[in-house]
Amino acid sequence: MTQIEHRRGLTKHLGFVIFSRAGKVASTIGQLTLHDMRYSFGGGLRCSIQTEQKIHFRMDYGYGIDHQSGIYVGLQEVF
Repeated sequence: MTQIEHRRGLTKHLGFVIFSRAGKVASTIGQLTLHDMRYSFGGGLRCSIQTEQKIHFRMDYGYGIDHQSGIYVGLQEVF
C-alpha cells in the first residue's frame, strides 16, 4: 500500500488534507501487479486540539475506484 497526501493549514487551528492511495493484498510478491491494484482518493479537515503535541481531530471522506465511499473520524495524525 502506498499513500500520497498534501496537508495545508488554513488558520492556526484549522487545516485540510487531500490524499490518494493505492494498494493490493497478495499471497506472493509475484502476484503484486499494477493491473489489480485498488485505488482511492479523498480529502478531509483537521482541527488542532493541542498544538504542542500535534493532536488533531481528523475527519476524512474517501472514495474508492470500486464505487465505495466512507467517512473516517479520528484523533491525531497517522504519522
